[in-house]
Amino acid sequence: MITKLYNTDTLQIVHTSYNGYYTVDGIRPQLPSNIVELVVIPAEPPTYNPTTQRLSSLWEVNLVTLQYTQNWQVINKTQYEIMMADWKYPEYLKRIIAPKGLLFDDIGIKMYGWFQLSNLPVELIGDGVYMWCNVILPEHQSIVDAMSNVLTIEDRPVENE
Repeated sequence: MITKLYNTDTLQIVHTSYNGYYTVDGIRPQLPSNIVELVVIPAEPPTYNPTTQRLSSLWEVNLVTLQYTQNWQVINKTQYEIMMADWKYPEYLKRIIAPKGLLFDDIGIKMYGWFQLSNLPVELIGDGVYMWCNVILPEHQSIVDAMSNVLTIEDRPVENE
């Protein structure tokens, strides 16, 4: 059993006992009038779809039953949250996806080298090489245009207000 000492003046948890009631030298002390001991009542999280939903946990203090009870809420993710789930580096505005076989071509190894020298993230995910950046430089645009049938360029999702 887990218990918590709760300060009714400040409305804050001030101590947690993980092995039963709060004791001092093995004895339950007389607590000040503004401190109550609450028994923690955890709850199993409900089933949910992590692709489209998330869980939120809320703890409630009940001063009548002297319990600290966990409640769960299933919240539907926004379309933006769903789209951002696989955007591994949200600080970057663009993601370029190339087949990993491109690394064996002259232009592929040059692209990889540029991203490495620029300290931009590059990751092999499945059969694709994912590269994140903020902008395609003007001097690289013609190369990107020429490879439009090989590269996929995506813009980071935008949150609708």
